[in-house]
Amino acid sequence: MQPKKKVSFMNITGDDFYKEWSDLSLYQKEKEVILPPDLFMNLSHGDYVLKLAYSENGFYSYKISIVGYNKTFNYITKEQIFTQEDDFFYVLLTREGCTGCETLKPISYKYNDFILSYDSLYKHNFYVVEGGISSTGENEDLTGIDNYEDLIKQTKMYTPTLLIVENNVITSYYVGSTSITEVFDQEMERIKNIDVINFVVENPKAFSITIDFVPTNFSLVGLNINKTFRAGSHYIEGSNNFTFSADFFSIYLPGRYSLTIFNDLGDSKLVDVKISSSLNYLLWDDIFNVTDSEYFVFFLKAGCPGCNSVKPLLIQYDRFTKLHPSSPPLYAVHRSMNDNFNKKSEENAIGVSSSDELSLLAVPRVLHIKNGVVVALYSNLTTTSITTLFEDLMK
Repeated sequence: MQPKKKVSFMNITGDDFYKEWSDLSLYQKEKEVILPPDLFMNLSHGDYVLKLAYSENGFYSYKISIVGYNKTFNYITKEQIFTQEDDFFYVLLTREGCTGCETLKPISYKYNDFILSYDSLYKHNFYVVEGGISSTGENEDLTGIDNYEDLIKQTKMYTPTLLIVENNVITSYYVGSTSITEVFDQEMERIKNIDVINFVVENPKAFSITIDFVPTNFSLVGLNINKTFRAGSHYIEGSNNFTFSADFFSIYLPGRYSLTIFNDLGDSKLVDVKISSSLNYLLWDDIFNVTDSEYFVFFLKAGCPGCNSVKPLLIQYDRFTKLHPSSPPLYAVHRSMNDNFNKKSEENAIGVSSSDELSLLAVPRVLHIKNGVVVALYSNLTTTSITTLFEDLMK
């Protein structure tokens, strides 16, 4: 691509996809922007919009269509089958000249592409072993095998064969293109049918998940939690709804979480929880652990009119910093994520260099930190208000 102006920021957007780059030094060559193929390898089929920004409101826009399949598998050797770090994964045994293997190739490519576009929380990694495996022994069942030496003791190893491996033990397997195709189709359908909760920290809402069984528990796995809860009041007997109050997810950091509602009978419902925010959040204990030499920290809480009034401007400033990397970045600390928030009776900020010393009595507040020390505090009551500060910074 040959944009007429030098660009400093890039993003790609599509259905349920967004990624941005603020450092284009690797791709910008004089008057050209050269994007390597690996930037697009993990995108699923469909149309995307690529934007190259040269100012806050100025950008070049390109349409990108991803077609065909990525025909590069994650290959391992037969000796590596039982040395993977994954708790659960698939291994496809295939070889040249195998009619069933050739028949299976299109669905294998499709499945491989499909899982590459999903978060690791919801997919099982997929490996391919080429060349088949020569067997020398008498055993007929692959189930329970946990090492390569025992694997080659089978009466005959057929291809294609799909091994299901849990904790480096084969727990089940499928032989032939027809049965393996069914496994791939079922797995893709399972992932596509995952319910999604989009929880925005600044605008918390209650959520309800429809289920067709009586639950006893639910688990939440993600950035800062791996915990199982009792269903309790989340489920009302006789209903089809599993509910979460507006504040349930507000204590967790923005990111992806896997929520599973289940019972002791084997019924379960998987939910993709996406906790998002327009701002880059910090925990209270990390306020002074930022690597930037100069930055701002915005303190806020839910239901705060003053916070809500300045938030759009601060989000605008955050975007401004992406286009102007020399500007001090902005971080945020939310009351719901931090038990240490406002624990002291007096405000103490200027000159403070640790989160233990810091105390704020109200929000909104913005701290200006340089070289690990608070040099200024702003509120809408200070001489220079939060609004004035950030409006001036963007001039």
